[in-house]
Amino acid sequence: MTEFVAKCSDEYILNCLSRGLSSTRFSAKALKQLSARCIIDRRREQSGTDWELGYLDAEDARSLYRRLDELRDVESLRDCWSHSELLSLLFGDEWHYPVDRATEPNPDYMYLLRIVQAVQQALTQPVEVAAA
Repeated sequence: MTEFVAKCSDEYILNCLSRGLSSTRFSAKALKQLSARCIIDRRREQSGTDWELGYLDAEDARSLYRRLDELRDVESLRDCWSHSELLSLLFGDEWHYPVDRATEPNPDYMYLLRIVQAVQQALTQPVEVAAA
């Protein structure tokens, strides 16, 4: 049994311990950063971006940038629907696709990962037998 646990992938063991625990989670801070990047890219007319809408002039970009603070209280993807007007202005009518990328590392996942890795490392250490 110890060999099995020591050789399994971290993700497999994590899933066994906490089904569905993701390595990332939605974040209002990440949403604000993604939104700011969208405004900057659209203002600069960056080609190859994922944004549905095109160029922003200086006035529109400033106006949208000032409104980004409205997103500070968004704690989940579900909360985004109450800001759909702003998100549509930023990302277009299909705003829920790019907003889904507004994530950060999940601290619960990282904590459990450190525990799993420590246990796996301990299981691979040779056992010293005390002299009687």
